[in-house]
Amino acid sequence: MDNELYKIFEKTYFNHKYYLKEFKGAGAFGAVFLADEVVGGTKIQEVAIKAIRKDKMPSDIIAKELVTAIRLKHPNLINCITSEEGRLKHLAFNYDCYGLVMEIASGTLEDYLQASRVLPVGEVREIVEAIASGLVYLHGQSVTHRDLKPANVLRVGNVWKISDFGIARQMGRESGTMTTSFTGTPIYMPPEVYAAYSEDAPMKVSPAWDIWSLGVMIVEMLTGALPFDGVTDIWKMNIKIKGDLPQLFDSIVQNCLVDAPKLRLSAKEILEILIPKQQRDILLSQVSIPTQTLVLSQYRRDSAGIILELPNSQKLELVKIPSGQLIMDGGREINLDEEFWMGKYPVTQAQYQAVMGSNPSKFKGDAQLPVDSVFWKNAVVFCKQLSRLTGRKIRLPSETEWEYACRADSRTKYYFGDDDKELDKYAWYGDNSGQNPHPVGNKLPNKWGLYDMHGNVWEWCQADLLTSEDSDRQAVRGGGWNRYTDNCRSGYRGYYPAADRDSDIGFRVVLFS
Repeated sequence: MDNELYKIFEKTYFNHKYYLKEFKGAGAFGAVFLADEVVGGTKIQEVAIKAIRKDKMPSDIIAKELVTAIRLKHPNLINCITSEEGRLKHLAFNYDCYGLVMEIASGTLEDYLQASRVLPVGEVREIVEAIASGLVYLHGQSVTHRDLKPANVLRVGNVWKISDFGIARQMGRESGTMTTSFTGTPIYMPPEVYAAYSEDAPMKVSPAWDIWSLGVMIVEMLTGALPFDGVTDIWKMNIKIKGDLPQLFDSIVQNCLVDAPKLRLSAKEILEILIPKQQRDILLSQVSIPTQTLVLSQYRRDSAGIILELPNSQKLELVKIPSGQLIMDGGREINLDEEFWMGKYPVTQAQYQAVMGSNPSKFKGDAQLPVDSVFWKNAVVFCKQLSRLTGRKIRLPSETEWEYACRADSRTKYYFGDDDKELDKYAWYGDNSGQNPHPVGNKLPNKWGLYDMHGNVWEWCQADLLTSEDSDRQAVRGGGWNRYTDNCRSGYRGYYPAADRDSDIGFRVVLFS
């Protein structure tokens, strides 16, 4: 089916809740659409859906693709939210499909290259760093992509991400799974693929496959041309780079486009060449590679606290929350027998960038703004990365811990009392925010030294009172810059889809010794 025929499915529904707004492109096994997720007549979020036709690929293979795509999570991999089963339906045409629901990208590297031809060295460096970072994670998960090319590198906001794991291969514990399949895009395949294919012999899948593809892409970005004239040149290793490459990339390319897979650079080695050590530690911390434990220093202000020294000279301050009893609205009593430390402020954009290497926020311009537009799972990942960096147990607060810390021994509507007119001194909310968030710490704190517990951004919480770890909806607390007095109460809770990333949602962390 060609692209024009897939367009007939625009303005139809997939699986009753995904309204297919716009056809974006097709491949051998299906098509990608821009869609609205609609529940009860209300638009929940905008997503991309890859509809994979069951008549084009065995169901067990499709299932493996879905499992691989959804379980892999990294800032430089396209975020695959969930899977669906449904139909592309239009009059005489009906196709049973599996659907992969993904975050929306603004375009591909292929489109970008077609418009620009040759990219500046600084921009190539940024793109290669993103791809290499994603590959370090993939290869660390014993997965090789096998179809790395500009069409499979997407831009989400200002971040480049690897996509399309349709032929990604899970490797064994040794040197990789033997295969005889000829899969991928010919001009980005390494010479060992053609050697095995010509001899009708099995070959080994290894991370070196992706490194060759990346080397080809680097040349293409810097020169506007491939480093060979055709597939025959790849097999015979007739590398023909048009023009001189910058010294930095010349060394990388020479060690990517090598005949012997074992002699090629690893993705980690490429990062070591491109990125200063401090910034590289941030990226590598995201892929479960051991990093040096950060130094924790104590500070004293109104109460004992902890300062976490983050990369990029960032600090994350936490204040001590004593053990005690939470008395909720309605008189429910919950004992908290263990003291803990909570972030003095919501996590800022600078802190998120330092730990995760990206900034998803809609509202930018000041590094001390709270990070916004964060998926619940990404907030969880931030805590896990920070735990690895510091060697301490860090996570999102539970709802109980959040409300206990917010109230700070109070039993009133807000931690300062019951008078709505006083809220302006303590919170950025709908009446005073100007309809945007503000840098953290500019309003008055509660008794335990916590700022912005009322207003500014909603804060994701860990499963506790009415939600569970695997729930589709997770609790948010505190109200946001676009909300009004009732939403900012200490005892008020909201529930958002875990896959939501609204511009009024952020988070803060807790630490246990």
